[in-house]
Amino acid sequence: MKDKFKRARLEAIFSRRSKLAIKGLHLPSTVELLHSMPFREEHLMTDAQEFIHRLYKRWPELPDEEAELHQCLKAVQHEPGAESFRRAAQAFRAIKTDRNRIAREYDALRFDYYAASMRCPESARRVAVNIVYLALSDKKLHHGFLLLIEQALGWSYLAAKLDQAELDDISTALSSNEIRDRIEHEGSQLINLLVSEWKERETARRRVFAWPDGNDKSEKDKSEPGEPGLVVIKEIGNPDTSEGKTVQRTYRRLKSAKLPLIPRPDLQDVREQLLAEFPHAQQIIDTMLNDLTMRTEVYIRPTIFIGTPGTGKTRFAQQFLSALKVPNETFSCGGVSDGAIAGTPRRWSTGEPSLPINLVRRFNCASPGIIMDELEKAGSSRHNGNLVDALLGMFEPQSARNWHDPYLEANVDISQVIWLATVNSLDTLSAPFRDRCRIITFPEPGPEHLYKIGNSLLVQAYEELGMDKRWALPLTGKELDILGSYWKGGSVRHLRRLIDAVVATREKMTNQH
Repeated sequence: MKDKFKRARLEAIFSRRSKLAIKGLHLPSTVELLHSMPFREEHLMTDAQEFIHRLYKRWPELPDEEAELHQCLKAVQHEPGAESFRRAAQAFRAIKTDRNRIAREYDALRFDYYAASMRCPESARRVAVNIVYLALSDKKLHHGFLLLIEQALGWSYLAAKLDQAELDDISTALSSNEIRDRIEHEGSQLINLLVSEWKERETARRRVFAWPDGNDKSEKDKSEPGEPGLVVIKEIGNPDTSEGKTVQRTYRRLKSAKLPLIPRPDLQDVREQLLAEFPHAQQIIDTMLNDLTMRTEVYIRPTIFIGTPGTGKTRFAQQFLSALKVPNETFSCGGVSDGAIAGTPRRWSTGEPSLPINLVRRFNCASPGIIMDELEKAGSSRHNGNLVDALLGMFEPQSARNWHDPYLEANVDISQVIWLATVNSLDTLSAPFRDRCRIITFPEPGPEHLYKIGNSLLVQAYEELGMDKRWALPLTGKELDILGSYWKGGSVRHLRRLIDAVVATREKMTNQH
């Protein structure tokens, strides 16, 4: 009972300090950051700036043996980034004196945390190890032991991905908080996988040691009907060969497993979210969402958006899937001159599964989204296969249910994968391919959409600069007048360049004051 009250008190303190940190009234300690407390004002650079300021107050004069540390701290202030944060952490650990050794270790770990949040694999590994130590040292009292383990697994996942230079699903455009959201998600997925595998082993053990009196029931018999799902991989072909054994190990958790489908969210919320950024695409938004009104899971039939360059087709496709909570990847088709998207046989050293199967495995989901960007720019040669030809079977619902993956050497069900494509022209796409798709003309925005689109682009510009979106104050009347004199509608890309100029002007005026 005493421990219960202590945990409740710790939870209340943590919650209160988190709110104060978001308001900028509290600088989280290193331990609090490892417990996933938000950065000060929810912004890494704001947090780091305040921490360094307090660091100099704590140690106003650094001795000669700490000159390297002083240089690293100056580098962090002038050119903040993953590398400068990592070097600062190394400099703290390089100091030989025992003075303030424990405090220095926590300071070094904090700089590692900053570097890890900016996608440094070495720092991400160090953060993962320290979170495990933290969890194990306080598992009796800490209210989130399992959450800490999830965090540690997530940071390990990030480090592995960065080491392999597989940045497709950890985009460099993600903010630090979004990186941490992804870490929590991946850690949770790994925990769920471990629990699922443990349950499978436990079920098998009970089945082996069950008394033969007819009273024993398997976990499957006892369970209630599960969430909607789909078995994507029913078998692995030629599993007894050396290559087959490797494939079997890699995909063993997906084989015969019922993978989840994406549940349909509140469509009104999705509509409002999309209209805020794409007011000129109201008719398209309503058309696309109409596909989902009678469904309980998200599925969109293959759709091509055609329009002039710069109108925002690709971003619309990305935001549309994100608003529906569909994990997705954008595949740039420009210059692609083979059919490798459909997978390559395992007998080659470059053998790999098809893109849909790759995403099914990565997202642990039967209905990921794939955006084929600038599809008409794919190569037309058929010497090494052809991209558009390779998509034909995957776009056809009937063949997609029993589509042969050359790497798995077995038929798979990719019928629930969501395909969107963007093109500037349909001229290079074959008639059979066009017949398999819904083709929607994406409109150009007009001057009447300047206010909404301009403010949306303003938020994007600030976020890409690594700044909190709350700095993106709405465009003033004077700014709108100036923008309106240069932009009469059409290319959103052109408007974005003008918005960048507005941001630069604002920052210049702020620095002058």
